[in-house]
Amino acid sequence: MLLKARFWERFATEPLNGRQIKVLNRMLDGFEGKLTSSKWAKLAICSQDTA
Repeated sequence: MLLKARFWERFATEPLNGRQIKVLNRMLDGFEGKLTSSKWAKLAICSQDTA
């Protein structure tokens, strides 16, 4: 979890929306495989077009 803390410390001032934060947290927690627009849509609870 030190990696996750360092990441958020470094990018604390970046303008990210809630969906971006949610997906980044999921990836930092150990996301496996490739990140596709379908997976992003499921993680962020949005349409594939938005993803």
